[in-house]
Amino acid sequence: MRNDFEKASLEKDFGIEQEVLGFIKDFINKNDKKVAANKKRLEAEETPELESKAKEIHDLGVQIGEKLAKAESLGSEGDVDGSLAMTAEVEQLKKKKKEAEEAYHALRPQSTLRTSTQRLRPCEICGAFLGMHDKDTV
Repeated sequence: MRNDFEKASLEKDFGIEQEVLGFIKDFINKNDKKVAANKKRLEAEETPELESKAKEIHDLGVQIGEKLAKAESLGSEGDVDGSLAMTAEVEQLKKKKKEAEEAYHALRPQSTLRTSTQRLRPCEICGAFLGMHDKDTV
């Protein structure tokens, strides 16, 4: 039966390859349009003020993490006073971050995609929104 199929496929073109190729091209075109539309939506939302506030919030988060790590290391070394001082600095940074987040939300239009301060980018393959600072690689 296999030999009969191979013989028949050599003699007659069923056109399945062309049909599948058409589906694949259509799928690629739709995804390209989706990626372009999502990029345009994000560009329309972003202003220099919003970008600077988002960067400030991200930088404050990084500083908080670094200071917490330093406070922990100072505490494990036995420097309790230094650890408490670092913890107080962390609390000040958290207050600054909260104020910056409130200012960010006040600047942002109400009809936007994002509900948080996370910066987004569209995936080049499927068009889904991904975090700008995510460490994942596709």
